[in-house]
Amino acid sequence: LAKLGVELETLRTDQADYIGVPVEGPFKPEYYRY
Repeated sequence: LAKLGVELETLRTDQADYIGVPVEGPFKPEYYRY
């Protein structure tokens, strides 16, 4: 990703609250199945 100039950030508490997931994951709701 560095080659593309992209940096990954950790999920912040306000972001997690907004999308309704825990900060530590999992990041998809239980009803989501592959």
